[in-house]
Order: sequence, then C-alpha cells, then structure tokens
Amino acid sequence: MKTPGIWGNLAQILLATAFTSMSLHLLNTRREAAIQRDRYMARITILESLVEDLRQKEDVENSEIERLLILSRKAHDTSISRESRTTTREPGVPWKDVVFGRRSHTFTKPVFLLQAEAKDD
Repeated sequence: MKTPGIWGNLAQILLATAFTSMSLHLLNTRREAAIQRDRYMARITILESLVEDLRQKEDVENSEIERLLILSRKAHDTSISRESRTTTREPGVPWKDVVFGRRSHTFTKPVFLLQAEAKDD
C-alpha cells in the first residue's frame, strides 16, 4: 500500500480548509438571516399592535403613534448592511512588525541600568 506523498497531504489540507471556510460562511449567513427575520417580526408586531388599536377606535394620541412608528423604524434600521460591515484598512501596525517585532532605531538602555542610575541620583 502506497502512502500519500506531500501532494496528497497538501490536497487534504486544502480540502479541509475549503470545507471549513464554506461551513463557517454558511453558519454566518444563517445567523444573519435569523437576526434579520427577528427584526422584521419585531417591526411587524409593533405595527400590527398600532393597527389593532386604530381599528378598535381607541383614543390613541399622536405622540403614542409617533413613538410606535419611531420604534418600528429603529427595529428596522438597526440591520447592518454588508457595505457598512466591510472594514476599511486604517494605518496601524504593519504585519512585518507583528511577525518579526518592532525595531527601534534608537538605543534604549536596559531597565536595570536605568534603575541603577535612578538610585545613584
């Protein structure tokens, strides 16, 4: 029986990585859909209660109607669009510094020498 060489192992690693990536993407998509569905259901519930109050000819104040409409808009507007979730790259720590550490161009004394000098003063 022939054992798989490096190419066989590499193929398995690539397939496992692709499968994991697709699974996580599907999980995130399902989670986003559930959140969006809950937001729409909250909005529908708020508006249905307002419609029911108006149909029963209850004395509903304009301030109460405005409050419920604002509440339903907030339930709808809190959804995050894909465009707003995309991160923009801001200047920060480059990957080279993360991997290899930050190189300082100035010489700094070790801490024990700084402490010794402070005791002498």
